[in-house]
Amino acid sequence: RDEMPSYVSKNASIEVVKSSSMFWYKSELSLHGRKQHRQYLLQHLYQITADEMKKHPDSTRVVNMCSPLWAFFGKDIKGPENNEKMVNGTRYIMNITEKYSVVHSRFFEGNGYKSLEKMHKKFGVDPKASIDLPPDYITSILTPLGMQNKSIIIIADGKNTEPVNRLKSDPGIGHLIHLVPPDVSSMIGDMMIGILGDVFIGNPASTFSWFIAQSRNALGLDHSYLFLKRQKENSTNRSDDNSKRGRYWEIFCNDDCLYDEYPRTGRNASASDG
Repeated sequence: RDEMPSYVSKNASIEVVKSSSMFWYKSELSLHGRKQHRQYLLQHLYQITADEMKKHPDSTRVVNMCSPLWAFFGKDIKGPENNEKMVNGTRYIMNITEKYSVVHSRFFEGNGYKSLEKMHKKFGVDPKASIDLPPDYITSILTPLGMQNKSIIIIADGKNTEPVNRLKSDPGIGHLIHLVPPDVSSMIGDMMIGILGDVFIGNPASTFSWFIAQSRNALGLDHSYLFLKRQKENSTNRSDDNSKRGRYWEIFCNDDCLYDEYPRTGRNASASDG
């Protein structure tokens, strides 16, 4: 068999499991037990990843993982003082702030609204917003965090450009929008830039978004948002400030939802579906 990586104990018992059975696996642990177990696994996964990056910084896997970050921040990750970056011989010029938010735009090969409708019935999330990405949906999250004037990086499946174009044309935040360049975009690269962002706004119907949010939670990173619903016009939860800004969005469902609810939707719980 293939040589085991250096971080695997020589006495370890290796079991090969088909991915299809893992997709449908449901733990018998309690919510608290599942959360602790998943956090433990993710923390060790990223420790292993960090160790391998140190040992093999120029490997194909590391390049794929880091290329989006390098395109925006340079290979030395020094920040915005030098906005010209070189990645694999290609020059990128980005005006990126040191702090940034990441938005995941996912269309599900045209079936996105159907997937969101299931999540709407189950959780109460808005059935369209995380696909349409209206600007006030984004600013309702970023403004209270003081991130409304910071760069917004979009990771997307490329199936529907309309939401990104709408954000780019918005007079308030359009100049802050940056799409990961297609030639450096990859599943693992987009995942890493989402995990490392100061804020992550995901799609509640996407396991890719869920994995990013779970990883951020395991690594102690706050400000991951998947569950939003539109407030009613006469909602007592709406502040006068929200009304003036047109912010009629309510964030609900804490981090426990990431470990409790998703497997019950009937969709494959795989990070690879986008």
